Amino acid sequence: MRIKKCLTYTILTMICFLAIVNTDIAGQESNATLQETVDWLKSKTDLIVAVGAHLPKLESSIYYDITFELNSSAKGEFIWRNQKPPKKPSPSKRVDMPRLIKENVPTEIAVSLSDLNPDKVEVSSIKSATVMDPDRTWWQVKLTATNARPLIRWQGIEGEAKSEYLILVFEEKEMAERIARAFRHGIKLSGGKTDTAIKEPF
Repeated sequence: MRIKKCLTYTILTMICFLAIVNTDIAGQESNATLQETVDWLKSKTDLIVAVGAHLPKLESSIYYDITFELNSSAKGEFIWRNQKPPKKPSPSKRVDMPRLIKENVPTEIAVSLSDLNPDKVEVSSIKSATVMDPDRTWWQVKLTATNARPLIRWQGIEGEAKSEYLILVFEEKEMAERIARAFRHGIKLSGGKTDTAIKEPF
């Protein structure tokens, strides 16, 4: 009888302990303020190995070897600035794909967390397109605006474009997932909304 009571007490103690641990972990993920979330994301800027978006005349573009500096605000507004912007391509009457791609190399990317959909922060694998390491698998975090509106500003060397999504590429899956969790948390704190049905006028 004593052994049975002892086992019951031990099991209850373990259940209580696990519940406390899980609460603490959840609390660490959910109790961060918007400023703390923004600061943490800012500290990971140098881990971005590539960026991408839906740009004019290009279905989807990924740009590698870009060094960013991130300016952010307490309201969840992000501006990534390219520290090594390319020079303008030489004038040409024929617009070929390499020149078109070069024109869209980002000099600045701006997004407000409140414009993003917290349910559309997605992590997926992507094959490296670099010549040095063509078969390597990297991981992308895709941020999509609510109702897929073109609200993400992409400044290229030839002008500005608007995209409905932004892709941030990382080397490690674990880091990409952590970045995604932080973005989801920050978007919710900023008032970002899920997709809503568009009302028709008639």
